Amino acid sequence: MDTKLKSTFVKLFYSTNEKIACAVEVRRLNKVRKRAKFLAFSSNCFYLDATLVSIEKPPVIQIYMVKSNEKHDFSKKLLMNSQTLKVVDCHDVSEQPSYDIELKTDTKSWRVSAIRLEEKKRFISMFCRAVAIFQPQIYREILLKNLPEGIEFSVATPEALEVAIGEFWGDSSVAAEVSEASAFGQRPGDGYNTLTNREESDLKKFFDRTTSEDIFDADSLMRNLQKYLFDAEGSNVHFIVESEQKVVALISALDMALEELDSMEAKLDAYHQYIADVEESMSGLQDRDQLAQITGDNRRLLLDTLEHIVASLSVNAGVLKTLEEEADMMDIDRYKEAASCLDALFTAERIPGEEHLQAVSEKSLELVALRDKFANRLSHQVNAMVVRFCSQLMRIAPGAGGVGVSGSLADLSGGASRHHRLHVPGSGSVLNLSGSRSNLSTSATGSNNGTSLNHCQELLGVQRSEILQLSSLVGGWLQSNRTDVFRTLKKQYIEKMQAFFHRVYHEIIQQGIQTILSLTKSSKHESVKQDSDNCSVLVVSQSNALNQFKPVFVKLMDQLSSVVDGEENFIMDFFCLEKCKDELDTFACMQMLFSGLNDGMAELIRLCEGQNAVFSMFILLVLSQMSDKFEERPQEQQTQQRKSLAGSFWDQLIKRCISDTRGVLRRHVNSMNQMFRDSKPSRKARCGLLNMMRVYENFAESSLLVFGAGSTIMEQAHSDLICCLMNELDRVAAESVKTPPEVVLLENYHRLYDILCRLKLPSLNDTRKEAKARYQRALQEYSMNCMGRPLEDLHNFFEQVQSALDSGVRPDAICYQFAFQKHMLQKIIKGYPGKEVKKGLDSLRKRVEKNLSEEANLFPVVWRSIQSEVTKQCMFYEELIKKCYSDSGLALDFTIDDLQKYFTAGLSHSSGGDNSLIFNQCLYVCRVTQCNSTESATYLLLKTKPYEPRNLSVLERIITWNCEDECKYHCMWWTVDEHRLKGVSPQQFYGRWPQIRLFGAQEPAAAFFSFLNLVTQLVAMRRFLLCVPPQAPLYAFWVLFASAGANAWLWSTVFHICDTDFTEKLDYCSAFVYVGSFFIITLARITRGQLRWARTAMLCIAFHLVFSYLFDLITSPRIKYDFNMKVNLILGLLTLVGWLVGIPKARDEEEQTSYRVMQATVFYIATVATLEFIDFPAILWLFDAHSLWHAATILIPFPIFSYAIKDCRNLYRIELKVRT
Repeated sequence: MDTKLKSTFVKLFYSTNEKIACAVEVRRLNKVRKRAKFLAFSSNCFYLDATLVSIEKPPVIQIYMVKSNEKHDFSKKLLMNSQTLKVVDCHDVSEQPSYDIELKTDTKSWRVSAIRLEEKKRFISMFCRAVAIFQPQIYREILLKNLPEGIEFSVATPEALEVAIGEFWGDSSVAAEVSEASAFGQRPGDGYNTLTNREESDLKKFFDRTTSEDIFDADSLMRNLQKYLFDAEGSNVHFIVESEQKVVALISALDMALEELDSMEAKLDAYHQYIADVEESMSGLQDRDQLAQITGDNRRLLLDTLEHIVASLSVNAGVLKTLEEEADMMDIDRYKEAASCLDALFTAERIPGEEHLQAVSEKSLELVALRDKFANRLSHQVNAMVVRFCSQLMRIAPGAGGVGVSGSLADLSGGASRHHRLHVPGSGSVLNLSGSRSNLSTSATGSNNGTSLNHCQELLGVQRSEILQLSSLVGGWLQSNRTDVFRTLKKQYIEKMQAFFHRVYHEIIQQGIQTILSLTKSSKHESVKQDSDNCSVLVVSQSNALNQFKPVFVKLMDQLSSVVDGEENFIMDFFCLEKCKDELDTFACMQMLFSGLNDGMAELIRLCEGQNAVFSMFILLVLSQMSDKFEERPQEQQTQQRKSLAGSFWDQLIKRCISDTRGVLRRHVNSMNQMFRDSKPSRKARCGLLNMMRVYENFAESSLLVFGAGSTIMEQAHSDLICCLMNELDRVAAESVKTPPEVVLLENYHRLYDILCRLKLPSLNDTRKEAKARYQRALQEYSMNCMGRPLEDLHNFFEQVQSALDSGVRPDAICYQFAFQKHMLQKIIKGYPGKEVKKGLDSLRKRVEKNLSEEANLFPVVWRSIQSEVTKQCMFYEELIKKCYSDSGLALDFTIDDLQKYFTAGLSHSSGGDNSLIFNQCLYVCRVTQCNSTESATYLLLKTKPYEPRNLSVLERIITWNCEDECKYHCMWWTVDEHRLKGVSPQQFYGRWPQIRLFGAQEPAAAFFSFLNLVTQLVAMRRFLLCVPPQAPLYAFWVLFASAGANAWLWSTVFHICDTDFTEKLDYCSAFVYVGSFFIITLARITRGQLRWARTAMLCIAFHLVFSYLFDLITSPRIKYDFNMKVNLILGLLTLVGWLVGIPKARDEEEQTSYRVMQATVFYIATVATLEFIDFPAILWLFDAHSLWHAATILIPFPIFSYAIKDCRNLYRIELKVRT
């Protein structure tokens, strides 16, 4: 510790009569030291923890926080003493040192962080030792947690503690004082030395001999004490003299002892010489015995060596016969055993020097000749087998021509007997048709290439299984013993099999080329023709060609992969190329076997490039997936397959094909960029979406179809195309004549932004933001240019008013200026009545619709932008009128709400909710981000079915609820919540009030009540059919009415569950048929007593009217809701009048009661039908007026058909009486 800092601490604690023991520099947690000073415990203001030992008795240990200010003056603050301290936590865990120190009492805790670990460790050690020494009873009560490793607690005395404190403060004199004091039994720092026991006893004797008067007389006491000390000193001198004589006597005795020791050493040397002579004699005897033992051991070793040499050079008679015989090789196991024996002879352990023996040399030469002879015979046999197998494969390989498979196999079977072949134990001959391989004989012809490939694969697998029996002889023994023969055999195998594999992969590629050509040959055929090998020519339409190409190419690559991988595994297993060190390694062999495969794949890629550029994308996708499989294969699998992926021939081929395919796509991108640069705007028609945008959209959608969203394979291509496209868009827009440049930029950048959102490429995020910014800038510019200056005089007037206000004129003084008088403003306002404003907006709408294309469907967006700007200006006018003409009573001829209605009238929607800006913005964002669709809901060009929404249940999919409907539903509630926060009442959306969707039903209450109406209708109809005979009058009319009702309620239930154009049309048509049938049954009942021809004529007219309107309702492209409501209302009123006044008089009281019930029912129907004309928001977001109308008609079928049953029975009874 610094001396200056020590003196500062001593001065600081001197006033309290305390002595500082140890200090450590600290800082507050999570704070940074701003200045490095040699002070202790500094944080932001240099904090310092100090342990202080009180100088007073009893000792008190206290802990202070000492800090310095900006002037480097120190102050102290008492934190606690050792009696209140309960826990000391150093936070060192799992051998991980920590700088933190935490001290806890019963009520509070302090946590600081030390600057240095060594100071922290020293501080904790000294503090714990001080408490343990001076306050051991308190030390036992303190909890020590997470102490630093290796902390020292061994000091158990105050003296040692003082030495440690002195070392900490750099005071080395303390240790000297302690050691000197220890020698005299005195503690350092005391002012006197303690008396020894002897001095104390002598002092007591002196006082005992001294009288009490002398003790109290100082002079007498000093004289007596001086005399006593003088006497003691004289006796000490006499004692020392006497002791000197005794020391001299002791020294003489020691000299005599040394002389006696020298004589004893001389005797011991003589004895040692005697023992050495005896040891030499015994050693001679031991050497003679060891020589005899060595001679015996050498004889035994010579015998063992000779036996080993003979055994290592001797060949078993059976093995020798196998190696030397020239007959056919009939048993592979025998020759494997012979090869193993040769290996054992050549690899046996050699004794150094045995090569100098003549017999050994001669025998070794004989073994070498025997090995060479066996190697040549083995090579000849394997080569003959390969030649025979290759000739068999070439006969049935594709392109052999004219020879049937069965005939080829028969010829091979017959020819096999003329060739020398190996015999595998436990299996028959490969080409023995009567054996286990007889299933190879088929009736297929050689012209069937697919079948030929299958048979080639089958036969090749059988041949490999047989020839692999020799792998240990060829790849193992022959490679190790005769490398030259092994290399020659390997070259011969490659030369023989190269032609066969050329035929195989050439045929596979040709079949793939033919299939790909057939995909684009004709667009008239949509069926797929398949042969027995599923490799036939596919003739499909252009739209299905892309979907058909990928499986075709995948199948082609799988076939090639099977052939290449199978052969690579075979040559590695057969030739054991893992241990091969020559130039013909696995990769070199595969290159020679499949030398033309690279050219074939390049030809295939060029063909696909010429047919369709999207084919190249599919090729790149498939090849990339295959390459990724190679890279992701686990290391264990690589070890099992014994292949190095980096050097695999198939892997290298895939990478080369990927490079070629990327080159094809690069050329395609360059051609598209050149087409963009050559694009010119149309001189005769509106531009709308430019052709270059459509071309890129097709390219992007093709990329999405092939790679999916977010794939980075085509990232660079998209980046290049978009960069060029955006530059050329600006150029073409500037050159446009028929269409405003802002419209060209607006529509095309909107489509480009939509495409980029669907691509979801991270690297194009900045480009997507730029496209959105350009789209919004073009929208704003077009809105301002198209809008011009609406209400121009009014705008100029208020613009001048605002300029006057900006120049410092008070608002209440504006109306007193000549240019801004009230009558001037009133005159200008009269020039812009509401009708004129609406007319001007209609003219503006027509101009906007003329400029915008229908394909982009951006009219609502542009119209809303113009609406926002005009509304903002009108609100600005109203604000200035209130501010400057508050007491004049002036106001615009139209309100902001009127202005909103004028703009809403310009849109094609029929409801206010779906016309709101909030709803349309929400819907647009949802379409782009959730449905991957454009504003016009266009689907991907190359998809065969519409986009399937995500996160929808099976029930919702069944009722055709899609992503577009999901967006509309959620945006509807979003708009309702926003309107509610703004205090706006709920509005209709697409002609309906907002309702909660339950179980996929869009109007659950109406659907449920419609279903109940269907049930009651069927129940009443069943009762009528059971109670009324078919011969009864009006039976057919009532059955028609009942069937129409059941049909109407059925389609009403379906329509309220699934609202589509088709179900809506069925619902309206069925409802009209229901109302029309009720009118017809009413007319039939009224005219029951009339003349037959008059009754028939009226009914025919009624049927004609009903069916004519029904036909018009079915064929009309859109339902005329108001007109349809009026037609149903007229028929309902006629029905009501007919039942109230047209029914004939009753014959009895019972019939009169039945009439009254029917009339009351009809009147009730007419009353509750008014719910159809009352419109209010849905109660509890479920029950609107329409659903309540359905609920009110649930029980109506029961009184109607109750009357029908009674009436038909009465009429039938009367008719029977008339007949009888």
